[in-house]
Amino acid sequence: ECDLGILSAGAVSVPIYPSSTAEECAFILWNAGARVIIVENHDLLARVREVKRDGFILPDVEVPDAEDGTPRPSPGDRVALAIDKIILLEGDPDGDPDVLSFEGLLALGSRVLGQHEPTLRDVRESVEPDDLATIVYTSGTTGPPKGVVQTHRNHLSILEMVAEDTGVFSPGDVDFLFLPLAHSFARLQEFAAIYMGSTTAVARSLDTVLDDLAATRPHVIPAVPRVYEKIYTRIRGQATASPVKQHVFSWAVGVGRAVSKLVQKGEPVPFHLELQRKLAHKLVFSKLHAKLGGNVKYFVSGGAPLSAEVAEFFHAAGLLILEGYGLTETTPALCINRPSKYRFGTVGPAFSQVKLRLAEDGELLAKGPNVAQGYYKRPLATAEAWDQDGWFHTGDIAEISDDGFVRIVDRKKELIITAGGKNI
Repeated sequence: ECDLGILSAGAVSVPIYPSSTAEECAFILWNAGARVIIVENHDLLARVREVKRDGFILPDVEVPDAEDGTPRPSPGDRVALAIDKIILLEGDPDGDPDVLSFEGLLALGSRVLGQHEPTLRDVRESVEPDDLATIVYTSGTTGPPKGVVQTHRNHLSILEMVAEDTGVFSPGDVDFLFLPLAHSFARLQEFAAIYMGSTTAVARSLDTVLDDLAATRPHVIPAVPRVYEKIYTRIRGQATASPVKQHVFSWAVGVGRAVSKLVQKGEPVPFHLELQRKLAHKLVFSKLHAKLGGNVKYFVSGGAPLSAEVAEFFHAAGLLILEGYGLTETTPALCINRPSKYRFGTVGPAFSQVKLRLAEDGELLAKGPNVAQGYYKRPLATAEAWDQDGWFHTGDIAEISDDGFVRIVDRKKELIITAGGKNI
């Protein structure tokens, strides 16, 4: 509610991972110029109170001149934060005048809405496509995080392309969300569900994911590769518990792979192989489908490279993983495999409004209405990532096949993206 309310009001939202250190939080809050902070619980409230009270030591980072002409701080200076109010979602503010409970926020909003509804409607309708919507911070190889400037147009364009190019989300479907909303992939999922009329089921916690899947029975499950790898490893471990189980499992996977190869080529599955597939599903794969709720049509993978072995196993089990690719700077997608056009080991073709090309050294460059225009208050960093012709330099070395499928083969930058989607 908070994220959508902020955007509807024409304000700018800045998501922060709850795992971020106090220093990381402080830099992001300072760089973004945040005035209102929304925290989930008292632990995070204590972290924000600490940086609000003490400020932080400014790291070695470019600092542009202030618009009001005030002297700009230098690296090593202690910098204060200009925080007006803290909203606490869970718990009581304990009488702190600077802290407002979520219930208090809703009550205040109701009063303001009753008095100024036409004004608020005008504010909402005054939001333009090129207005700043959100600043999403992404880590790099060195130095503090950079805030990617994402506009309303950036988000609307990728939503249009997801709807028109993929057909993954459908009205009435349920998609399952368990990534944190500080992750660009999760924000895309959040907005896509609203845009396309599907329902988002939000996991209560990582510990309750399996129970929540069984209860909500989703049709689409977006996740980072680490999730699929864990499922694959667990299934293989259970299958080797006895020689009989291992034999049946190996047979079922073999049947599934044979069917998968034919389906990928668009060839018919012979009658005898289809009978074996049904038996393999009943004996082995039906258990996996049941644990996932029994309704899954597609998985969507992004945020890090997905192993072709893992993708092929899931397809053998009758579950298609559609791998995509993008970065926070591309809000956050450039390519994706389609249900009717996929190739394991690739990240699929580019979205319809995205332009891709390879630099002389093989680096993938991108343009498109979903590609951000730079980093917030970081002109030097922006000039390093966007060239004079407007091409964004991804830092990834890629190959593009004659029919448009993209394969990421290496990193140009000294940056590792883990299977969980974390930059190191």
